[in-house]
Amino acid sequence: MTGLNDNGGAAIIDVKSSIMSGMSHEMRTQMNSIISLAFLLKDSSLNEVKKNDLVNHIHMTCKQMITVFENFTELEFSINKNTETEEEKCSVIDLLAMQFEEFRTLLISSGKQGIELINEIPNIDLSEIIISKTNVHKILRCLYNNALHNTEFGYIKIGFSKNNSQLTFYVLDSGNAYEKTNKFFQSNDIKSSLELFNDLYSAVNISLAKKLIYSLNGSIDIKSNGANGSGVYFTIPVKNSAMPKSSFYKFVNSILFKNS
Repeated sequence: MTGLNDNGGAAIIDVKSSIMSGMSHEMRTQMNSIISLAFLLKDSSLNEVKKNDLVNHIHMTCKQMITVFENFTELEFSINKNTETEEEKCSVIDLLAMQFEEFRTLLISSGKQGIELINEIPNIDLSEIIISKTNVHKILRCLYNNALHNTEFGYIKIGFSKNNSQLTFYVLDSGNAYEKTNKFFQSNDIKSSLELFNDLYSAVNISLAKKLIYSLNGSIDIKSNGANGSGVYFTIPVKNSAMPKSSFYKFVNSILFKNS
């Protein structure tokens, strides 16, 4: 038993060491980028349009650094712990509408003007379901960040569908990183992900999304989308928070005509 515990501890240390090494490399790369872009801003020959482009690049780079730190912290915290899956009543349509506005803001701040953000909402009523709203929000944000990171032109599409007691969300993009996204989802940890592709930003986003999806007893399906784009689908079980209409009417009739 001691040997197993020692190996497990060594494996965790190895993963953390790999993450920290990747974090260090990523931070140096991003900081060097920010310094270079800030230096270019001193060029008096630049017009306002080009200056705004540089500012947008700096802002996006800073946002990516913050995202890596936040997701890394949450991922590291959950390595040896079960992720909490507190559930609550939620309108999925309202949830997606709120996230859509957040994603639109991220898209604008990225400076990527050649991307259209599409929100596909089916015409069904899901105002009475129970899910882990916080975790679903985090998963979609991770998947969107990955899609935006790997897409320069075209679109990013977000939507969902419902089949009985299961809810499937999807994030589709017309980017160029299907192979990378697919292999990142297949790899067992960040270390193996980084051995395939030196992209800590995508590795952390995808690793955290996987961790949260599995904590919800969900499943993941990765499909190609167009030439090189990615389609990430994740399915989670959901509960109805209210009785079906037919049951509700039976309940009301039983009360109204109880003494008839």
